[in-house]
Amino acid sequence: MPEISRFNGIIIKMFFRNEHKETFDENTTIIGRKIMLSIKVQNVIPLKDMQLLIFFENGVIKRFDVKNIEKEYPEYEKLRDYALFKTVTVDPGGYGVSWNEELDCSEGELWDNGIEIPLSQEDFLQYAKHNLISSSDAADLLHCSRQNIDAYEQRGKLKPILRFQKAKIYLKEDIMKLKH
Repeated sequence: MPEISRFNGIIIKMFFRNEHKETFDENTTIIGRKIMLSIKVQNVIPLKDMQLLIFFENGVIKRFDVKNIEKEYPEYEKLRDYALFKTVTVDPGGYGVSWNEELDCSEGELWDNGIEIPLSQEDFLQYAKHNLISSSDAADLLHCSRQNIDAYEQRGKLKPILRFQKAKIYLKEDIMKLKH
């Protein structure tokens, strides 16, 4: 998203689709004639089928369907390429999300058009803590070496959900299936 100005730590950026947006303080935004409480985005997770999981700073989690934007703005069709879609990031200050300089979405649009999911951020974190396991922990659980974990993966019996330089993350349920 284009940056218009910087002054004393304040960054003014222009959202592609919200031409008439003014911020009066950190919590109040006026879009056109509509006054709304500014709920900032804390985190975003790209999902399948052009869906975003949006975590707002007030603890609300919403699912946002980007296909609805695509209907009105054809340039969003580029996001059908999952390699581009998964590059979504939270904009500085939490005022929206963006994929590149041309493709972005304001926090107001995400809030207004997202569907609330009855799941708290704490619930989500608890799920992750109890259902995700590192390659080292997987090896301990299976009483084998990390090389054995790599061998399971090479034979197609195990697939990591996340890769780092020196570690991988697996679903605990997939590891438990190998144990039996």
